[in-house]
Amino acid sequence: MWSEQHQVSSLLAAENKRRKKIYYFLLLGLWLVLLVPWSFLSYVAIFAFDSGLTIKAYVFAYSIWTYPVAVLIASVLSIRWPRTLLLPVVNLLAFLVISILF
Repeated sequence: MWSEQHQVSSLLAAENKRRKKIYYFLLLGLWLVLLVPWSFLSYVAIFAFDSGLTIKAYVFAYSIWTYPVAVLIASVLSIRWPRTLLLPVVNLLAFLVISILF
C-alpha cells in the first residue's frame, strides 16, 4: 500500500516538474520573441521626449531600453531561481503604473 502511494506521488512530482519546465521554456521563448519588436521600439523611444521632459517619457524610454537587460538577467538567473523569469514584467508594470498615475 505504501509503495503504491509512493509511486503515485513520485509520478505526480515528475509530471509537475515536467510541466514547470514546459512553462519555463514557453515564457522564455515569449520574452525572446518580444525582442524582435524591441529592435524597432528602441529607436522610436527617443521620440517620447518630443512632448517634453516628463516622468512618463523617462519611464517609457527606460522601460524600452532596459528590456533586453531584464531578459538577459531573467534567462541567466532563472536556471537557479525559476521565478526570476518574470523579471521582464517589471518594465511593463512600471510603464503602466506611471501612465495611470501621471
